[in-house]
Amino acid sequence: MGLPLVLQIDNTTERQPMRVRSGRQPTAAGLARAATVGIGLWTGASLAVIAGLAAVSPASGPDAGPFGADFVNFWAAGRMVWAGLGDLVYQPQMHKLAEVVARPVPLPLDFVYPPPFILVCAPFGALPFGAALLAFLACGFAGLILALRGTTRQTWALLATISAPAVLIDAIIGQSAILVAALLGGGLVMLDRAPRRAGLVLGLLVIKPTLALALPVMLVLTRRWLALTHAALSCALACALATLVLGPGIWPAFLAAAPAVAAWLRTGDLEFSKIQSLYGLMRQIGFGVGTGYAMQAASALFALAMLAIVLRRRHPPEVVNATTVIAGLLIPPYFLAYDLAVTVLPLLWLNSAWQRDGFPRWGKPMLAVSWAMPLSFLLDARPHLPVLWLFGLLAYLACIRPPGGVEDAMWGRHAWPDATMKDPGNEPGIPCARC
Repeated sequence: MGLPLVLQIDNTTERQPMRVRSGRQPTAAGLARAATVGIGLWTGASLAVIAGLAAVSPASGPDAGPFGADFVNFWAAGRMVWAGLGDLVYQPQMHKLAEVVARPVPLPLDFVYPPPFILVCAPFGALPFGAALLAFLACGFAGLILALRGTTRQTWALLATISAPAVLIDAIIGQSAILVAALLGGGLVMLDRAPRRAGLVLGLLVIKPTLALALPVMLVLTRRWLALTHAALSCALACALATLVLGPGIWPAFLAAAPAVAAWLRTGDLEFSKIQSLYGLMRQIGFGVGTGYAMQAASALFALAMLAIVLRRRHPPEVVNATTVIAGLLIPPYFLAYDLAVTVLPLLWLNSAWQRDGFPRWGKPMLAVSWAMPLSFLLDARPHLPVLWLFGLLAYLACIRPPGGVEDAMWGRHAWPDATMKDPGNEPGIPCARC
């Protein structure tokens, strides 16, 4: 005897999966569009801030404000070249006379950059101060975009890079870290596919070598002799051109002016809260010169040790390049807030590598906090937070393991297929000895 009709209907209903209507789930493309809109609004706000500063506080004159405060140093050097006084740039009194033409009120700055950087300043000295400042910033941003155009195809990531708080700080005061980031990023991106061209670009970092002190170490440890020799050639050519244009006496003058930086570090004429190195932190706390330099030496050793660990573990090129840039910032004792603009390179590279290979645990929060950390300067809070964060970020990169053919506790999924592990010479994370 069969079951009643009602029971049969109920039994059939129980076997069928329950379908629940839900709201529209966000897709990857939708999230990317939302991120693009959000970062675009931030970029627009950043440009509005710069334009507002330019309008409210003019770049030159007795009422000059913070906009372009440091660029006057470069503009004055270029002005002196056009006046035929390029060999006198390193004489403080002569350089200050050129500076006060644009800014009579603020304290004049000594020029302590290497002679090849004077050649960079020369074209801008032919323009009025305001136009020169805008042209200088435009060249820096154009170079940065050109250097990073092949790193990511995501519009929001590129916008986040060029409008990062660290870049905004550098642009407001008219410093050179954006230009340095363009050279550093462009050279490291080409390191695998075009080592000769990469070396020629990296050699131009002679204009401000203190931000790339870890670079030669990385090139030697990875045996990239071709890139290293071309970098040396490019550096030598830049120095020779500076000697030809400015005269052989420019180098003794530069060496005589260089101790001014050591004097600033020793006496505190430049506020220790502005010096973002571990040395600056120790001096701000109240320790002496000897303790400060000892801690800075420990900082340099720590940075090089973390770089060696990352190289030893054969990380992808993006992670190696990011570690090289971060380690280079922790080596010199003279490292100011605007120099943090070069940290946008590691953030973009790490984001690109981890989106391809899988984000390690805590990877996304680390990138987000690293991007926002320089806001502490704009908010006038805890000036040494960013450099302390760099120590943590560098240690984090050294602790995570590279993506491989086996499951890793730090990584959420397999990143490289096993086939790529058969030939170590072609493995994405191992630099080729021929390069």
